[in-house]
Amino acid sequence: ILKYYGKNGPKTSEAKMLGSVALLLTSLQRYKEAEVYYKKSIALRKELKDQIGQSTALLNLGAMLAERGLYSRAMPYLEEALQLQKTLKNEQNTNIGKANLAHVYAETGKPNKALKLVNDCRSFFERIEDTTNLVTISIYESTAYMKLNQYDQALRSLNQKYHYIKNRKPYRELEADLLWQYYRVYKAM
Repeated sequence: ILKYYGKNGPKTSEAKMLGSVALLLTSLQRYKEAEVYYKKSIALRKELKDQIGQSTALLNLGAMLAERGLYSRAMPYLEEALQLQKTLKNEQNTNIGKANLAHVYAETGKPNKALKLVNDCRSFFERIEDTTNLVTISIYESTAYMKLNQYDQALRSLNQKYHYIKNRKPYRELEADLLWQYYRVYKAM
């Protein structure tokens, strides 16, 4: 399919397909290959002046790198995506970008920046009742408080959101992440 689009198809379709392949490779945990496809998609979308697609691919690449613990590599992609999203005035993607960047800042010793971003995006996620992102940012907030040696606050962040997902099937993986974060906090105390 990619070869066809590369030769015959509109470049917009090729850019979209590159991003789709990158997402598929990410889900298959083939991260190095996914990164290559994300970068190709970003470059093509930049050439096409497709800021929406470019920003989405940047967010996806940054999030994938952050989830793998490659925070310093993720940061520039997330920062660029966030700048594009602010220009585009896409509130949802702007807040997702802030959340992802908060994760990176929390893990790289910039807890105050992380806390600011979490606070910036919390009200949006509350307004749209996005349970997944509310719980996720509570984990990032907890990490930031851990870096500040404020363990009571780190636990409070988790406690405030745990009841949203406790023993609810659709959130099992997220509940496991939250429980792992409790472990990290108690271990650091």
